Amino acid sequence: MCNYFSCIINRKREVLWLKNSSSHEDIIEHFKLDDSKLEDRDFVRIEILPNNSQYPTRDEKDWTLRVDEEYTLPNWFKKTRVQATAKCWFAWKESVACQLVLGDEERTFKNRDHVYAYGAAKVKAFGNVSVRAFDNVTVEASGNVTVEAFGNVSVRAFDNVTVRAYSSANKVQVLSSTATVIYQDKVYVRKDAKVQKVVEGEFIAANYPPP
Repeated sequence: MCNYFSCIINRKREVLWLKNSSSHEDIIEHFKLDDSKLEDRDFVRIEILPNNSQYPTRDEKDWTLRVDEEYTLPNWFKKTRVQATAKCWFAWKESVACQLVLGDEERTFKNRDHVYAYGAAKVKAFGNVSVRAFDNVTVEASGNVTVEAFGNVSVRAFDNVTVRAYSSANKVQVLSSTATVIYQDKVYVRKDAKVQKVVEGEFIAANYPPP
């Protein structure tokens, strides 16, 4: 759950964040910010991280706000720090409401969402969605979805879905000849797949998981 939740607050006290990325650099690039100044800079990087990354909640008391480059903060931020961080917490609440899937919740995502799912949640993802799934989550994915699976996650992969499986306990059904599973630096696809190029690992024409 690296760098979730990340945002930037600028001199106008506007909080900038993205649904499809938790990277400060992506936020800077997306909003075309000038990152050439350190002293009296025009924006400050903020992270709000779960105190327990294995069991996140939507309760503010279970998260901690961190300010980047604490010792070189511009005066405009120092003078209104309480109000500025309160605005960051408000953005965080918006994020965890739409990006975090917990317990036995069932949610559907599409387009350019970045999703974190835990517990026994069920996620349906379509289009250009990125899903990080933990515990006993079930994911049904189609389109250009990328799924990172940890623990006992179950994934049904259609179309051009890419699944990165980090545990042998993951249950992945490859239901398309263009979907791929990457596990331990090896790439697995259906036997009828027509793969023109594999950019990493070793290509194995077999159903995942391997015997």
